[in-house]
Amino acid sequence: MPPIIPLQVIASILPYETLSVRELLACILPPYVPHTRFMRVEKYLSTQVPNSDNTNEIVALHPPPLDFIKALLNSLATRPEIQSILCPHSPASGAQRYPLWTVTYWNDLSSVKETQSTWQSTLACLDDRMLQTDIQEQENEHQLLWRSLETALGLSSTGSITTGNGVAVATQCLAGFFTTEWLSDEHESMMLDLLREDVKKEESTDVVIETVWFIGLLMRAHADQENYGKNGYLWLVERGEDTSHHGARLVTIANKNGNHWVALIIDFGNRAIWYGDSVGNPIPQQWAAAVDWWTSHHTNHNFHHFHMPIAFQDLHIDWFHCGVFAWNAISCFLFPSKYALLSPHQAASERLRVFLRLVKLEVSEKCWS
Repeated sequence: MPPIIPLQVIASILPYETLSVRELLACILPPYVPHTRFMRVEKYLSTQVPNSDNTNEIVALHPPPLDFIKALLNSLATRPEIQSILCPHSPASGAQRYPLWTVTYWNDLSSVKETQSTWQSTLACLDDRMLQTDIQEQENEHQLLWRSLETALGLSSTGSITTGNGVAVATQCLAGFFTTEWLSDEHESMMLDLLREDVKKEESTDVVIETVWFIGLLMRAHADQENYGKNGYLWLVERGEDTSHHGARLVTIANKNGNHWVALIIDFGNRAIWYGDSVGNPIPQQWAAAVDWWTSHHTNHNFHHFHMPIAFQDLHIDWFHCGVFAWNAISCFLFPSKYALLSPHQAASERLRVFLRLVKLEVSEKCWS
């Protein structure tokens, strides 16, 4: 366990917990000092008690490189005789010996610096898009960019958003919707929450939104059929019995090969399996076999496979919007009067709309922490 920063000094040296993104971006954080071959962990460790706990001095110190901070923490965890920290990379510190929690402060500061860097890069991407947008020809697009920017700047820089399956995701994760980075499990889970909100508003009692991990669990069960119905698969058995009994539609966004999102709907009422892949590929044979086995097991009927309409993704110029296309395909399939199928060039704007909806949903449910 790293040395604990006293409660009475945390607020003065780490005030970032309460800052908005806008306020965090305005902070001037001390840079890391460059790593040199003269840096040695032993030179930072002292068996003597601290002779300075001046927080102004400690905050003014430039932290050593992050990997060196980790090495210091590892040494402190195994060296109970160490009583204080020296700072030889900072000549101004002289012979001052600082409390051990100084290293904890440096480590915590690295997380703040990472968050600040993430938002700096994200908003730089947004600025670039604003410069490239023709205001006269794309007024709505420009307004969307400004709304997204203002909303992002007002977020809590250290808050979190809780997904429908109870997973807390840092607000920093929301930055991904502004960029062209590939959307992660956390992003897709939050987007499935928006589908759950639609299901609730539309009172669609025959729709069950599953997690992004559903297909993986189903594949495991299919490979272990002799144990299906036993511990480890009871939840899946209950889900199969319940959805088949009510003729429900089970909906999920699934990860294919660890780098591609696809849409999947298992319609028990119509004995149909709908699969949407933005690059046009059919459902993988292993997936089809697992879904066919599972639906047959719970209904004693064979289901038919169909292609779900979905926007086309040209991998030569776009390998990062598949998650948006999968979500949009499902949204259009379930609520055709509310959603329209995206065209490829609309994906970036749709990511911003998803971001704005997620913030609105979280604020309305008062889940920010």
